[in-house]
Amino acid sequence: MLKTAMDEMIKGNPARLYKPDTLVSTLNNYFCSLLKSAPEVLVGFAAMVIDTKEGKYSIASAGIPSIIHIHQHVPELIISSNPVLGAFVDAQFLQIERNYREGDQLFLFTDGLIESVPHFFSMKDESIIDLINKYREQPIETIVAAFRSSLPGGKFTDDVTLISIRLSSEK
Repeated sequence: MLKTAMDEMIKGNPARLYKPDTLVSTLNNYFCSLLKSAPEVLVGFAAMVIDTKEGKYSIASAGIPSIIHIHQHVPELIISSNPVLGAFVDAQFLQIERNYREGDQLFLFTDGLIESVPHFFSMKDESIIDLINKYREQPIETIVAAFRSSLPGGKFTDDVTLISIRLSSEK
């Protein structure tokens, strides 16, 4: 479904791929029409452009928790107020731009990593940052296991995605 939407957008205007906010806005309108009969479906998405020559990135996210940027070993929580995809026609999606240094890391994740709906539980931002900071040099499986053990009952109750990106530059 997502691939089809992306293919159609690329055919119509390939430049959209380089503007995360435009890409997410366009996908949002596509999903609004597609999900009219399924309002309970929630779609999370993030689009990012990394400029390795300038050492900066632009990101627009929708329906995912905060992103963590470890900048020179200091974690920053990047909070987006963008809505989920497909919920509001013509919603405005903002992108965030940040400079980075060689070796900085980004962590993007779905809410299933930090929430347990049956237990009405959601990890606090400080706990999320502490876990990411503690395990950031470990394999992704170790990080996921640390989050799992921090949830009530020690198990995930929703889908889980965790992406770790180590940034490099051409500077």
